[in-house]
Amino acid sequence: MHQRTGTRLHTSYHPPRMLWLQDEFPEVFAKTAKFLSLGEYVYAKLAGVSGAATSTMAWAGILNRHTCELDDELLEAVGVDRSRFAPLIDPDEPITDVSAEAIRRWPALDGAAWFPAVPDGLASNIGVGADDPSIAAMSAATSGAIRVIVDGTPEVLPTGLWAYRVSRSQSIVGGALNDVGRVTLWLQSTLAPLSYEEIDEVLRAEPVEGTPLVLPFLTGERATGWAGDARAVLTGVSSASGPRELWRGAVEGIAVSYARVFEQLREVSPDIARVIASGGVTGAYPGFMNPVAQALGFPVQVVDVKRVTMRGTAALALSALQSGHPLARIPQTDLTTPDAGQRPYYDELRARFERVYDSVIAD
Repeated sequence: MHQRTGTRLHTSYHPPRMLWLQDEFPEVFAKTAKFLSLGEYVYAKLAGVSGAATSTMAWAGILNRHTCELDDELLEAVGVDRSRFAPLIDPDEPITDVSAEAIRRWPALDGAAWFPAVPDGLASNIGVGADDPSIAAMSAATSGAIRVIVDGTPEVLPTGLWAYRVSRSQSIVGGALNDVGRVTLWLQSTLAPLSYEEIDEVLRAEPVEGTPLVLPFLTGERATGWAGDARAVLTGVSSASGPRELWRGAVEGIAVSYARVFEQLREVSPDIARVIASGGVTGAYPGFMNPVAQALGFPVQVVDVKRVTMRGTAALALSALQSGHPLARIPQTDLTTPDAGQRPYYDELRARFERVYDSVIAD
């Protein structure tokens, strides 16, 4: 199923949720005429528009990434047929057929192009300018991810990644982390409250042997192991471990989690030349990308703009309305470049992370 749909059998996706709905609320399931995303529902109520973005159906885990059609075998397994979903709409074919009532209420919208809502990962990539296989987008907010847009779809998808079709011609491939900003908020409110200045100093410092090792899975793991029941692990804590050491260990654990995704992502897109980061964590903690770049062994550049998802949504629509017109690029900060001298530390950190992961999580 992972190779067909690009998604794992996981509660992040619709098939398990539909089975759950049938088990827990059979009367609701039986009465349901259509399954819609929130964007589709708003359009249907607002203008009588019916259509779902290709990327939305892929993100839901029910699209065959090779045929660009809903996966019939999977739908049969969950007891839902195609008629209960809206038609698929690619980004270059917006809807112009709206209800007569909508035109009566808003005559200025007669003939307007309606683009179905797209998942935030695609919009975020477009928003930061990561719109080709040479540029990976990294998000660092409450959760996190690294994604790259590729032509077609990978012939074979690495086990830890997902691949969502965004159109007939392209896919977005990547992996997500449940806990990034969630970890920083938890540290500040529980074990390790520090000032922003202290945190920045800790994150920019040289690595220190004896820093606690943290597997940062407060709410379970998605990429790369998909261990939904996993929970955070702290090990190597000593009497010398205080708030600063816990902060450093937690962020190093997040950095290694990003690196595990990035390693598999480069199998799919080996010509990645840039990593562009965005999200609330990058603004709140400017030093955060220092351990991340070291763990990746790759330079990372942060975009200096807010609301990249909103910008990407608009840019995606404009690219269809103004074909061939170049999109404006947004400001970026200086590169955070890995220090080759720290490579042995991060190699050993990765090895320790994997050992603890295998002994505690994998089983």
